[in-house]
Amino acid sequence: MNKEDNYIRFEMMEKTIKEIEDALFIAKTQMVDLKQELKIEEPKKKKKTIVFDFDGVIHTGYEGYKDGTIYGKIDYNMLDYIYELQKEYYIVISSNRPAAQIVEYMNRFCSDNYINLSFEIFNKSDEELYWLVDDVIGVTNSKAIGSLYIDDRGYRYRGLEDLKEYIEVFGVELQ
Repeated sequence: MNKEDNYIRFEMMEKTIKEIEDALFIAKTQMVDLKQELKIEEPKKKKKTIVFDFDGVIHTGYEGYKDGTIYGKIDYNMLDYIYELQKEYYIVISSNRPAAQIVEYMNRFCSDNYINLSFEIFNKSDEELYWLVDDVIGVTNSKAIGSLYIDDRGYRYRGLEDLKEYIEVFGVELQ
């Protein structure tokens, strides 16, 4: 091969390399666009939910509903613990009280006391059965779905015979 043939061959190779580089650039651009188009959010890590009763657990010194106001004390240690639990669990407060009353009271209380907790109403429905909000405590007056229930008046069911014995000791008269 002479020098001129090598030069033509070299130019053809340069042209081919340039075409390949251009094609790669276009392919990469199309791939980025396609990824953005098809971008599917990674599924949210499903955490378990812990459900707390309000009166007698978070709100202490509770002596019955009375006039409906929140008159007792808030357990600061419980709030600190809930703050820690939020890292690994969804947190819900389930109470017979109106959810809006608890949300308003607790958001004001936490703000006034520089406590980094936030509360929102959880309107449980057929479409929204689960509280799936990180770093916010859901408050409902419906029975929330959870893996663990914390309640000052709870009983752990272990079978009918155990229940009958518990009720007898507890002093509940069946009519």
